Amino acid sequence: MGYRVLLDKDGLTADLRPPTDTAYIPRPPDEAAYREVIELFFHEGTYVAKNLWRDELLPAKYSFDQVMKGKNLRRMLEWRMEMDHDWSVKTGVLGRD
Repeated sequence: MGYRVLLDKDGLTADLRPPTDTAYIPRPPDEAAYREVIELFFHEGTYVAKNLWRDELLPAKYSFDQVMKGKNLRRMLEWRMEMDHDWSVKTGVLGRD
């Protein structure tokens, strides 16, 4: 994990190894995890459509924003970013770092 020494008057942190941030780098998904996220993404789209058909806008917005985009699409975009960088960078909080 990462760290930053703010104050070390006695030099006690001189022997610490530099941070690697590897604990924050996601691992490549196996095929089952990949398929599950893809299927959940498209399956949730049926709930968005069903809620819109019933004129239930708040449940439709929740399914679209929180589940489809916030949970599934974000994970797929993080995987894509890691693939582009050979699984070596951390994605940060909500993609910011």
